[in-house]
Amino acid sequence: MKIIPVIVSTVLLVAAIILSFTVSINGEKMLTKKNTIVLEYVNKSDLALKAGDINSALKYAKLAISADPSNDKGFTSYNNAIEAKYKPADTTKATDTTPPPAAPAPEAPSDQGSSMGC
Repeated sequence: MKIIPVIVSTVLLVAAIILSFTVSINGEKMLTKKNTIVLEYVNKSDLALKAGDINSALKYAKLAISADPSNDKGFTSYNNAIEAKYKPADTTKATDTTPPPAAPAPEAPSDQGSSMGC
């Protein structure tokens, strides 16, 4: 009669090992799938940013963050898009290197009948 508890214990132990192994594999697959989704959205965000479409870049970066908030790549992409959106206008316009035109020379005093106001 003592053999039944041993058999039940062994079966439960084997089932627990199989279950933990299955959960581990499924967890890794889920992480891999999340990473793939995040990378797709990050790539779309980067392409949109290079094309100058900041709103789309922000949208895809937000989707990357929502797909996996623990993945820093989505936050980096979002930060890049925000920096591009709020980057100050370029105030260093090309300056004209040609010198301004010279001012006309002052007129020379004429000696015709004037002797210093006298």
